[in-house]
Amino acid sequence: MSNQNGQTPIQVSGNSSDLIQLRDWFGRDEALRGQVHLQTPPPQDGQMGGLADVLMVAFGAGGIGTVLVSSLKTWFTTRHSDLTLTITLPNGAEVLLDGKRVKQDQTFAALQKMIDSLNTAP
Repeated sequence: MSNQNGQTPIQVSGNSSDLIQLRDWFGRDEALRGQVHLQTPPPQDGQMGGLADVLMVAFGAGGIGTVLVSSLKTWFTTRHSDLTLTITLPNGAEVLLDGKRVKQDQTFAALQKMIDSLNTAP
């Protein structure tokens, strides 16, 4: 499920301020810079525009998925507030990252495995 640039988009949804902070965090990572974009919903009639509700991460082959998971794990573990993100892969698989959960290592390992499978899928 690649886009026209041969990149696989991954959707990260959550609180707008968390997504903005995560985008900024990814922007400091040389391997992820330019691969991450906020997506805002179209404005409704009579509104000025919505807040960002989705972060799109585009990656191709070359290990960027590993960089993404590693960077996400570091960012997530440095947060001091409860936060919840949902990662949606192009095949529809979802991973819920919940700041209240104790076993985050297992969750990130599962996410890494799912992302790796995207690179090997036909």
